Formats: sequence, C-alpha cells, structure tokens
Amino acid sequence: MSSVTESLVPYAIPTPTAATSLNAGEYFSSITPQTQAFEASDGVVHMAVSGSNMWIALANGGVEVREVHTGILQHVFSSAPRPSSSTRIWCILSVRAYSVSSAHPHDSHLNPSEDEEPQVWLGLSTGTIEIYHGITYRLLQQLHKHLSGVYCLEGCGSGWKGCDDVVYSGSSDFLIAQWKVNVGQLLRIFKGHSNYVRCLYAEGATLVSGSDDCNVRVWDRESGETLRVGKFHATTGGVSAICRVGVKMWTGDDSGTLVIWKIRNCAVTSTSHPHNGRITTLQKIGSRVYSGSADGTIGLYNAEDEVMLEQLSHHAASGSRVVMVRCAVEVDRYYVWSCGADQIIRCWHHDEAIPMSKFKERLNDMRWYYETYKPYQEADEKLLDTHHELSEYLLLSQGTEEDIKAYISCIPSDKCSTALKCKILDFKANEANQRVSQLEMEKSNLDSQIQERKKALEVIQSNLKAMTEALTSARASSLTAASPLLTQTVTGATTAPIVQPLRPTSVEVSAPSPVVQVAFSKSYEPVLSGVPPPLPSNVPVKTTIK
Repeated sequence: MSSVTESLVPYAIPTPTAATSLNAGEYFSSITPQTQAFEASDGVVHMAVSGSNMWIALANGGVEVREVHTGILQHVFSSAPRPSSSTRIWCILSVRAYSVSSAHPHDSHLNPSEDEEPQVWLGLSTGTIEIYHGITYRLLQQLHKHLSGVYCLEGCGSGWKGCDDVVYSGSSDFLIAQWKVNVGQLLRIFKGHSNYVRCLYAEGATLVSGSDDCNVRVWDRESGETLRVGKFHATTGGVSAICRVGVKMWTGDDSGTLVIWKIRNCAVTSTSHPHNGRITTLQKIGSRVYSGSADGTIGLYNAEDEVMLEQLSHHAASGSRVVMVRCAVEVDRYYVWSCGADQIIRCWHHDEAIPMSKFKERLNDMRWYYETYKPYQEADEKLLDTHHELSEYLLLSQGTEEDIKAYISCIPSDKCSTALKCKILDFKANEANQRVSQLEMEKSNLDSQIQERKKALEVIQSNLKAMTEALTSARASSLTAASPLLTQTVTGATTAPIVQPLRPTSVEVSAPSPVVQVAFSKSYEPVLSGVPPPLPSNVPVKTTIK
C-alpha cells in the first residue's frame, strides 16, 4: 500500500501466477490480487471513467482525477460552491456528448474527434446536477429539478458512435428525470416509485429502475409508461444495484440477495445470497460480472452460466465496505478498479482472450432490442432488419459452410431473405452436382467391370472352343484306332461304310454276329446261305447293321 503522490510510479504488468493461469474451461477467471493499491484523500463514494482518466468522487465533496493506467493524480478540485459544507456527491457519470458546434449529431461522422465532447455529471445530495468538461474540468452547467439528493445517473444514446442523447437521474424524491444532453433540458419525469430511486439502467427503448420500495420497474423510454413491475425483492430489501447481462437483469438489494430475471416478463431465473451486506455495485466486465458489497467482499461470476468463480476479500481485510467497481481500461486487457470507504483504491488485472468495449459489446449483441422493442416503433424495426440483413450478408460471405447450414436450419422457410434463398439454391445445386459426379463415377466403375467380364467371357468361350475341338479330334482318333470301316453291299447300289460306335471300356460286349450279305435276284427271292427261312413276300426286308 502506498500513499498518494504526484510522482506515483506506474505499476508493472504482473507475471502470470496460479490465479492467472486457469484454463479456458473456467472462463478466464484470472484475477491478479498482487496489484497496485493506493489511498485517496478521503473516503470514496463513486467512480467513473472519462477518456484516459478516472474521476473519483470523495466523501468530503471533492473530486480526484487519476490516470487509469498508472493511477497518477492528474487533478484535484472541489465541486462548485455548495449551499453548506455538508453537501456530498452521491453519484458520478461519464457522458459522451455531441459537440454543440455540430450542426447535427449524425452529420459529422467523417471526423468524430471534433464532434464529441466528454462530460462528467455529478449528482449532489442537494438534488442539483453539475456538469463538467471531461478534459478542461470546467463547470459547464447546473441542473435543478429534484427536491432532494440524486442517488444515481445513467446515460443512453442512439448514435452509431455510442454518444449519449439523454441522461436519467434517480432521486430520493422518488422521481426519475430525463435530461437532454448538452442543452440540459428536462424532457420527462417518470413517476411510480414510492421510495428512494437507487439504481438505473437504460438502453434502446427501455429504462429499468430499482428503488427502496423493493420494486423494480421497466419503463418505456419514449412515453414514460410503466411496462412491468418486478416484486421479487419484496421480502428481502430495497434494490440497490443493477446491471444487464444479455437479455437478463441482475439486481442486488440491501440484504445481500442477488436476483437474476428476464427483461421480457420479469420472470426470475435465479436467486442467491452471495453477500452478508448490501450489494452496492454490479458491473459486467467482459465475460464476468462483479458484485461489490458492504461486507467488504467482491464476488466474481461467470456471466454465461451465472456461477460464482471467486470471492475477493482484500477490502474486507482492512475492515472496509466495497463502494464501487469500475472497468478503467478496455484495450488488450481489462484494468478493474475497486474502491472502499477506507480511502483505499485497488487495481486489478482482468485478462480475456478478446476484450470488447462495453459499447461494442452492446452493438454486437442485439438480443436486448429483440426483447424490448415495440412493434409499432418503425425505427426499431428498421434497425433490427438492417442489423439482421448485414449480419446475414457477413455470415454468407465469410462464414464456413457448416456455420451457414446451421444458421439456415434455425430460420423458418418463410422468413428466409432473397440472399439466403440464393445460398440455399447454391447448396442444392452443389449437392446435385456432387450427386451427378458420384453417379458418373459409379457408371464408369460399372462400365469397367462390364468390360472386364466381357473379356473374361471371351477367354472362357475361346477355351471352350479349343476344348471342344480337342475332344472331337480325340474321339475321331480313338474310333479309327479301334475298328475298320464297315460296309454294306446292296445289289444295284454303292457300298456305304458302316461305322461302329465307341464302347465304354468298362462294359463287356459280346462278339458281333457275322456280317451277312444278301443278294437279291430280279424275282426278289432271296438266296440265303446258312440263314433262317425267308420271310413272306409281303413283309419288307429290314437290314440291320450291328
């Protein structure tokens, strides 16, 4: 712990320790406790980042400005003259405002450095709001509307650069005021709470407020109408802190109870009791959520699954309550500042794979607008359509085939855009071409098999023919060698050879009868020698060759 001096040496980036070497499964839960700690000149009430400086509101009504990377003191001043020495600063807000010299907020986008004016708004215990220039520290304006202290301030804008158009202030007079940035004009008063308004969150078309009446109210920013009322803190205490995580809200109360609920219908999804004292602050930084409590501890949660990863008790060791947690730097790593009532400010290193600024995170995550916009608001519909179209074009042009197919499977067929339908047709054409190529390959393989079988069949036929010829030749040779030709002599006719059939070698055959030659006379009376009597004349003669 070191004292505050003008020549405070910038602290070095710490080397990785066991606390910073956790794997990705624990969601980069790498908090480095061995970081710089220094003292403010008085108890810290609130903090806000403006550019490269951290504005620190003190309990004595003064303000310290420190450089966010080194903690070096840049400026010290007290607020504008007070009605009394007991006037305190209860809240502080950094505002990115459009310069008054700009003709229109959206006309000067070619040189954004010239049309932005950093401002810092202070909410005082008297009900006054003071506006200071973020660089020159000059008092720009004082706003008077609330009858008693201003407990919370929240900015909201619609510009593409994230500049704030309006600022909301919650007061102990039970009211919420809507102010026009730069001109300081009061636009609207939101009425509905029956006790102090302690915390605010505004984005898109929705404003969310928490109060000591134990209720959370969801408002329509344009009309001031109350859309929903959440009574889930009714039995635990007044709502003291609030933040958004995706399409859910996290709210903490005086008893240390943390409630997570859906913005669409105020349905509670989780309730826990992580602290023994009032939850004084809730901040989403990167993939984690920080909760600071009056019991001196800081809870560290995984924003995705809402599980507490770690509890830091460094402020509790000195007997101090945690007043505020703020992200000081969003570059290649997050620098998180926490402050307590004991004047101690601690700086933590919070490492992530791909740090994303709060504004970029909001711009990248459009789920909030899908959950909160109203159908009759044409501007929101056009914004959603444009964002959906651009996101779709980006996916179709740069996404992988698996990502595109997964996206197509989630979109109903009647909701597909023209570009998406063309992509679907391309996929179908590619699948058809692949199928045609596959069938052609199969056909080629079948043709090759047919040709091979034809050749094999020709070889078989050739072998069969050769075998047949060889068999015929062998039979003829065997017949010639076995017996001479037999002939038959007929009177008045030529003698024809008589061929005896081949006999199996295993069959015994009796000797053939002698060959009888028959000579016919002209009167057809046979003259036989050594033969049976002649047949009658009317019986035809049949000659049998054995």
